[in-house]
Amino acid sequence: MTDSALLWGSALFFFSGILLIAAGSVFRSLILQKIENTPTSKIRSAAVGLVEIYGKAETKNKMLSPVSKEKCAYWEILARTFNRNTREEGKQFYHARSPDLFYVDDGSGEARVGVEDALILLPWSNIYEGWLSIEKRPIVGKVSDQLRREIMSEEAKRIDKRVLEFINKRGNESAKGRFFRKKNSEIRVYEKYIPLGSKVYVIGSATKDGDVLNIQKGIENILFISNSKEKDTVMQLERPMERWIYWGAFISFIGLIGIISSIL
Repeated sequence: MTDSALLWGSALFFFSGILLIAAGSVFRSLILQKIENTPTSKIRSAAVGLVEIYGKAETKNKMLSPVSKEKCAYWEILARTFNRNTREEGKQFYHARSPDLFYVDDGSGEARVGVEDALILLPWSNIYEGWLSIEKRPIVGKVSDQLRREIMSEEAKRIDKRVLEFINKRGNESAKGRFFRKKNSEIRVYEKYIPLGSKVYVIGSATKDGDVLNIQKGIENILFISNSKEKDTVMQLERPMERWIYWGAFISFIGLIGIISSIL
């Protein structure tokens, strides 16, 4: 590589790192500061604008998580191909979530929360992995212990039957088609949900429709939903921003070394 090419490549690294540092710093100073400076409001007395509430998650219609069948106010599911031997995941091939709103009740009132474009900070409740289709060999009559172990081992690699029930559910043709194309692959299915009646933290832009408080992503460009209180939610948001800053510093340092090397 010529000195000129090394200089330009190193400069690109250096400024890319600076951009990562700037993006992480801006997010921390603007977004997180807004969250920390916004007090938790009672729904009954919440004003229009950026608002923070904490209460029980509710829904007007009965809703169950798609695989585990738990009562919930919100659910999300995604699937990726998966290699059990290397523990590596492939591309995501399916993603779905519940309808666009649920309710929060804090004892003073009720707020309607829209989830469109929300950053939803929930851990995965369940992870299922295995093959969609393994030809089942019946155990008929007396068989050797080794053959019995082989058959039982094959069965253990089959994905949880509740996943198959979700795929084959009537009216779920979209999921069925996407999963069918992966029938000869091992897959991993992630499911998360907000249990009905559990505590949930929401910060977003509030508007009022009569006596109803609506919270969604508005001009503040903030809508975070979490099953943790404010302090823990801020920590969850801060971690990826810190990684941006650390990686930015590392990339800039590599670029700086290259710039110095090309000049000397």
